[in-house]
Amino acid sequence: MRTKFIAFKTAVETAAEAEREKQYLKAAQFWRKAYQLAPSTLDEDWCFARADHCFKAAIDTGAIKVRKSRQLDFKEFWEKGYE
Repeated sequence: MRTKFIAFKTAVETAAEAEREKQYLKAAQFWRKAYQLAPSTLDEDWCFARADHCFKAAIDTGAIKVRKSRQLDFKEFWEKGYE
């Protein structure tokens, strides 16, 4: 259990740093990873919200091209990840 929490904390720190550096795609990917490792529902909710925000920011900055719609693209990202 402790190993999972350390992995969660590392993912959160990496996501937050990427977000501060405006590397929104990387941040969204690490927020998604943190969500999968989250120890509580509150942490899951926070990670989901940050991933959504960063994914949309990545679209706005041109790091991700919109293929369908922002909402459908995020749903696909959330389910499968993003290459």
